[in-house]
Amino acid sequence: MRLVAIVILACAALQAAPAGGKEALARFAGTWKGTGEFQETAYSHKGTTNGTTICQWSAMHAFLVCDQEHTGPEGTGRDLSVYTYDDGKHEYRFFNLGQDGHHSTTKLTVTADQVIYETDNPDKTKKLLFRTINKWESPDRYTYRAEFTTDGGASWTIMISGVSTRVKN
Repeated sequence: MRLVAIVILACAALQAAPAGGKEALARFAGTWKGTGEFQETAYSHKGTTNGTTICQWSAMHAFLVCDQEHTGPEGTGRDLSVYTYDDGKHEYRFFNLGQDGHHSTTKLTVTADQVIYETDNPDKTKKLLFRTINKWESPDRYTYRAEFTTDGGASWTIMISGVSTRVKN
């Protein structure tokens, strides 16, 4: 559940119809406020969440770095997320580091109006997958939902849904 909240708050801020490649990540730049509601599931507990994410380019413009603070059913957390684009493989990557020592690497799919984060569960005994889908309504607002499947993607269960709004460029 912690990873889900981090991914949701990290994705703060896509603009409609982004450029391709690394420049598509520019839509994340700025300060974002997010709110949402968790559902009671096997991988989440009912409750609300909110947070702030501040994203800006690294000094050499190779990475978009996001500093996050979020509060949810499990308490308050701080995370650092990094987005990048591999020009050779034409792939986006998302890395997350938490103050509590957790870390993750997530497959990231970027389109004009969506960003989809996909993460496999380290528990290899099940066909358990997690994803977060962000759908942009405008350059400064998107809705999101995080969900999981235990059947390889035939059906999905929503864990959290909400909205994020850019409050500063």
